[in-house]
Amino acid sequence: FNNYVTPFTSMYGQASVSTSAGERVDEVSALGLTAVLRCVTLLADTVASLPLRAYQVTPDGSRHAMPVPSVLTSPDIESTGFELIHSTMASLGLHGNAYLLLDRDRASNVIGIVPLHPYQMQVLPDKSANRRRYLHLGTEIPADDVIHLRWFTPPQSLVGVSPLIQSRQIVGLGLAMDRFLAQFYGDGATPSSVLE
Repeated sequence: FNNYVTPFTSMYGQASVSTSAGERVDEVSALGLTAVLRCVTLLADTVASLPLRAYQVTPDGSRHAMPVPSVLTSPDIESTGFELIHSTMASLGLHGNAYLLLDRDRASNVIGIVPLHPYQMQVLPDKSANRRRYLHLGTEIPADDVIHLRWFTPPQSLVGVSPLIQSRQIVGLGLAMDRFLAQFYGDGATPSSVLE
């Protein structure tokens, strides 16, 4: 269940799989289907629009409300908290995994959160078998600086199962049907054969 991709495809952030319908399915082509786009968008929009609440858990187990940390409302200078959660949910919905890089200052305080594309990540077992090692485009990132969220995860799997890969046949069929119908109507809806 590891999500290893070749370094060449990692550089461009895309990987694709073949289907029986003869279509190549990847993140971009799958989002070209209205059903896939609407499902992923509905999930990401809904979760990202929920209010954020922060709590501090005391040693006795009780929770006390506290202000939402600024790193969640403004994870970096280019994005908002909504965009962070939206991209995280989109990654989970398409790839079954979301990776967040924690940007730290010199005192090890988290000052930013940067989403990383799942196609650019490789997850390996650590020697201790209790932790994971993370590589981004071949460069190892300290495990303490990565938040790895997994969707459906089989026992002892390093990564979550990708809904896109698992649904590749139906997505490929939808792409093939779209292409066929577009060509058919592009030719003036004229059949290519004659019945006698």
